[in-house]
Amino acid sequence: MADDITIDYSLNPSGYLSGAQAVSQANTGLQQSFGSMLTTGTLASKAMDAITPKRASLAGFGLMAQAAANTEQSLSGLAATATVTGVNYGKLGATIHQLARDLPLGDKAARDTVTQFTQMGVAGEGTEKKIAALATTTLKLAGATGEGPAALADGMTNLARATGNTSLDPVRFTKLADSLTTVSAQSGASATSILSFSKNIAPMAQSAGIGATGVLGISSAFARLGEDGIGATTAVNKMLTDMSRAV
Repeated sequence: MADDITIDYSLNPSGYLSGAQAVSQANTGLQQSFGSMLTTGTLASKAMDAITPKRASLAGFGLMAQAAANTEQSLSGLAATATVTGVNYGKLGATIHQLARDLPLGDKAARDTVTQFTQMGVAGEGTEKKIAALATTTLKLAGATGEGPAALADGMTNLARATGNTSLDPVRFTKLADSLTTVSAQSGASATSILSFSKNIAPMAQSAGIGATGVLGISSAFARLGEDGIGATTAVNKMLTDMSRAV
């Protein structure tokens, strides 16, 4: 007969329960530790992101560097022109700074316009004030019409010379710009298109006794209608030729 097995029902389970509780607490602590590590990792990642330039930031730095390079190149070109012509580079630099501060078109527009006039046969020793006056008039004209100063400077210079202001006297230049602003506003034609047409008819208009303001008026009428091509120019020049012969 098998030995009898005796079960002690009075066994105290508190030891098992306390052990299980300790294991549970250990698991909870471990989970909290992992959570803390993840949080710390996220914070560290954010900190690295904060001190590491993003792609947009790098692109911005690139644009700033390119702008600085363009400025340096423009100024070097101006310096070279000043050396050749004898105009004072320091005074031109002061003019650019003044124009950029006084007018709303910015430093680049001021620098480019001043440089443009130094390359139009205006620059020479003692011409700094003249260049400043011509650039100021052109930038104000650009602000009034909303058109680019480069095209306006070129068109104004060509028309001024074609109508007798070969030396680009600043006073006459400003009066021409004022007339152009008025004619453009009244006709609805762009100042640039008026200047483009005027350049082509100005020589014949002068022969017919028509001054700069009259040239602007005729040009604005054709520019307003969109008839500012070669055909229209040829027709107007023929009319002006007939007028000059009749005088």
